[in-house]
Amino acid sequence: MEGKKRFVDFALPDQILRAVQDLKFKYCTPVQEKTLPFSIEGKDIIGKAQTGTGKTAAYAIPIVDR
Repeated sequence: MEGKKRFVDFALPDQILRAVQDLKFKYCTPVQEKTLPFSIEGKDIIGKAQTGTGKTAAYAIPIVDR
């Protein structure tokens, strides 16, 4: 999908990418797209969005990566 970020667009380990793929996620939600670049670099993030928008993955993926 043009204009949408994919999880493979980020520098994530293959194990995490496989887990995301196994869960059938292909494209990032807006909150994930905006926060993952910073959190993967080890920077603090904060996000506010409705329930079900992917905030947990936005926080958990970098934690598991570390």
